[in-house]
Amino acid sequence: MEIKNCKKFLILGDSGRGKSTLAQLLSKNLNIKNIELDDIFWVKKYSVRRTDEEQIELLQNILSKEDNWIIEGSTRHLVKECLKSADCILFLTFKNILSQWYHVFRRSYKRKDSLKETINLCIHLFKKRYGLGNSKGKQSLRERIEPYSEKTRKLNSWKEINSFVDNLK
Repeated sequence: MEIKNCKKFLILGDSGRGKSTLAQLLSKNLNIKNIELDDIFWVKKYSVRRTDEEQIELLQNILSKEDNWIIEGSTRHLVKECLKSADCILFLTFKNILSQWYHVFRRSYKRKDSLKETINLCIHLFKKRYGLGNSKGKQSLRERIEPYSEKTRKLNSWKEINSFVDNLK
């Protein structure tokens, strides 16, 4: 996969890893529209959600009409719709759960999120990472992108992310 030829980027990954930040950097450097899956999922962010049918219709409309895009997020059923269309899949991950929690707490502090919300998110991330609770039996993002390995780039650190962005210039 030649990254410089890519016009449709799908950015996936762990919560707190930097999907939105990378999407903004790529959008600025490549002059490509950035689309957050959260904006497709929610009518009013974090309070009123669209139906699954509305979400899929909105996303399919974008995928069919836009020649280039950067889509970021991790909503499973929406990611599934994007995988085939993407030229390049960027998978951002943490090497371990403690690194992820550190970044989540740091981000939550900057955003002034409540401690209760942050702890609940960390519990959710633990369950999701290890296939427990609601995530039990569901296909993980890692498993979902496996068939697309030829167009997937895994980035584990900010050093790797920054190097990736620098190589696009």
